[in-house]
Formats: sequence, structure tokens, C-alpha cells
Amino acid sequence: FAGLVATPVIYLGWLLIRGLYRAAAARWFTTENTLSREQTGATRPSATDIRNFLQDTLLFSQLPAADLSQLADAMNSVRVRAGTLIIRENDLGESLFVILRGKVEVLKENEAGEPHCVAKLGRGDVFGEIALLDQVPRTSSVRALETTDLLTLSKADFDRVLVSALGAGRIKLAVQVCAFLKRNPLFADWHPQPLLKLSTEFSFAECKPGDVVIRENEPNDSFFHVYEG
Repeated sequence: FAGLVATPVIYLGWLLIRGLYRAAAARWFTTENTLSREQTGATRPSATDIRNFLQDTLLFSQLPAADLSQLADAMNSVRVRAGTLIIRENDLGESLFVILRGKVEVLKENEAGEPHCVAKLGRGDVFGEIALLDQVPRTSSVRALETTDLLTLSKADFDRVLVSALGAGRIKLAVQVCAFLKRNPLFADWHPQPLLKLSTEFSFAECKPGDVVIRENEPNDSFFHVYEG
């Protein structure tokens, strides 16, 4: 009888401890903190090299020269090995990341808690902006597919320079729409400015399983591009 009583109590206690650990880890033991302590390998590029790199990317090409220089001075660099988890879903977001070289995969957990890849990112791509802009936990995990060099920007400098110069709306547009379109062969060769203009014509539509997006033999006046799913 004692065993029957103790078993559910132990199980509930284990669930409580696991929940408390996850909550604490998401705030105080984030993967981003681990990266900052363990960064190894590559020497930080000069501010001039960082500025030249940034001005050719979709997001940062919109910045005035003075703001671009401030941003280049504020950025740190980190090299991660293949398989390294860079950010973890549900963690507290602390930094913006820009890929200098290498590749990463974006992972989201399904209903069973298993991660699956929803995107792959490469040189010039940006990630980590959603948690900083919307004040929410990380919405996905990101893992290095190969040895990858990253530029990192703290939330304080992100708000001070980037949000002040561009505004949250333009940042979301450039990262979530333009950068996504740029990875598609149809738009890969477009210049940033017309791509930014085109991106304003897109809107997000969430479709549930079983929803009909277009129907055979019926008129259709829209162009669809699958963002996720």
C-alpha cells in the first residue's frame, strides 16, 4: 500500500522539479550564456570588415553610415562547431545573430516535443530578432550544421542602434519576409531595394490542417509562398 501511495507522489515531485529546472534554465542557463563563455577559434574581424560585410546584407543595408559604424563597433564574434545549439526554444532571448560564414538549421518542436527542421540559413542571414522585438521567449532553436562564424549583438545595442534607426516594423519585414524570399531561387538575384518594396505586398496567412488554399477550376488572384509547414 505504501508503494502505491509513494509512486504517484514521487512522479509528481519529479514533474515539479523538472518544470522548475526548465523555467530556471530558460532564464539563467540559456545556451546564449554558454556561447559567450565558451567562444573559441576565430579572431574578431575588424570593425571595418564587419561594416563592409553588413552593408551588403538585406537588413543592415538600410542603415545610415553612422549607425552602421556604431553597430560594427558593438558587435562581437563567436565560432561554433557543427552540432552546437546556438539558441534554444523557450529560452529568454538576449542577442541578435548574423551568420558571417557557415550554415545553421532552425528547429521547432512538434506536439510531441520533438524538434524538426523548418529552415536552413547561411551567410548574411539574421536570426534571433523575434524574441528581442516582441519580448517573448525564443520561438525556435537554432543549431550549427557546420563550423560557423557568427556576429552577435546584445539586446541593449539592438534597441539602442538598430531599432532606433529602422523601427521594429522594418526589421521584421527585412528578416522575416525579405530574407526568406531571398533564399528562394525565384528571388535570389534580386537587388535588396526592389525586394524590400515587393515584400510590403506580402501578408501572412495561417492555414490549419485540411484548409483549402486554392481550388481547382476556381478563379485565383493571389501568389502563395509557403513560409512554414
